[in-house]
Amino acid sequence: MNIKTFIEEFINASNTYNTEAYLEKWHSDASLDDPSVDKFLRDFQV
Repeated sequence: MNIKTFIEEFINASNTYNTEAYLEKWHSDASLDDPSVDKFLRDFQV
């Protein structure tokens, strides 16, 4: 694996909001955790 290429592709996918390309960089069993989502869901009450 060429780490420089991997990082460039990862950043590009993230910056262009290319969800499919972004998720391809993760293991299929990975769990993505974003603390801002917790705050959003806590503040969003139905």
